[in-house]
Amino acid sequence: MIRTFVVEDDPRALATHVSYLERLGAFEIVGVAATIASAQEGVLAAHRGIPPLDLLLMDLTLPDGRGTDLARFLRFHSVDVDIIAITGDRSVDAVRTCLALGAVQYLIKPFGFRTFKDRLDGYLRYRRGSDAIDRRTTQEEIDALLTMRRTGPTALPKGLTKTTYDVICEHVHRHGRPTSATEVGLACGVSRVTARRYLEHLADLGLCVRTHRPGGMGRPEIDYVWSA
Repeated sequence: MIRTFVVEDDPRALATHVSYLERLGAFEIVGVAATIASAQEGVLAAHRGIPPLDLLLMDLTLPDGRGTDLARFLRFHSVDVDIIAITGDRSVDAVRTCLALGAVQYLIKPFGFRTFKDRLDGYLRYRRGSDAIDRRTTQEEIDALLTMRRTGPTALPKGLTKTTYDVICEHVHRHGRPTSATEVGLACGVSRVTARRYLEHLADLGLCVRTHRPGGMGRPEIDYVWSA
């Protein structure tokens, strides 16, 4: 069983996360907290247990500070625990800070059980892989472990491909100015409808921002600009 501590100040979200973990069956909840202060005490106590704590599910926005402050505190006290950030904060700075502090996943609210299960199943595969790998390991095994640290989407919606996603991401990122689905389609060699599906997905992830192009008659043109 994966010994798990949950830090979440919203009672409804906390109840949801706990119920999701219980449905998965592989996770033992050893404590919950709604503030950094109570989490510091609870996590340190759980870490000293036998066996020690394995996983921390951590909200970033808490009444007495940021979840990243809790992560820094735990690292300072040499608490070796895996962290999955669960938050509504989509900022690149928040993602980078969490990864720098050792987070293995970054899960954006709101989400349903299917998304939660997908991420936690991935974490279980990561744990089994890290437990099985010998000191002298292969590049492929290392790459498999590092997959948990990637910030991009682990699964694209049906009909979207990773190759086209990467091309459109790169174009919008480098373009740096608002651009329409028509313009992106022409630049990337896909139809306007296809480009719009990818752009809408990027907007849903918080990587792009939708804007309305002024002027013209009829339905306004929607532009997309890289948010980071």
